[in-house]
Amino acid sequence: MGAGIRVVSAEVDNAPVVFFRNAFGLLFFLPWLVRRGCASASRGRLPRMHLLRGVGGTRRDVLLHYAIANMPLAEAMLLKLSAPLFIPFVAYFWLGEDARSADPLGPS
Repeated sequence: MGAGIRVVSAEVDNAPVVFFRNAFGLLFFLPWLVRRGCASASRGRLPRMHLLRGVGGTRRDVLLHYAIANMPLAEAMLLKLSAPLFIPFVAYFWLGEDARSADPLGPS
């Protein structure tokens, strides 16, 4: 996907690339949305958080596509794939969570 974005980004601006990539993703989920109904599929207890997640995801896509278009591809993919390394720091400093309390193996 990154190589395809890189090739297309040489000819097309960033915004249409992000739009059409997400539009094709919507086409993939469209049968599920039609079967369940768009309103029931998107209903949740915290609609503002859905909106915040959508805005954050769109911003992430725009920045990722920009990085792929303007950086060496290997470095852009390394930056994308290193995100899980930064999540504990974000959780600690922004959310105040203690990373040591989340033991994936459970109590010993």
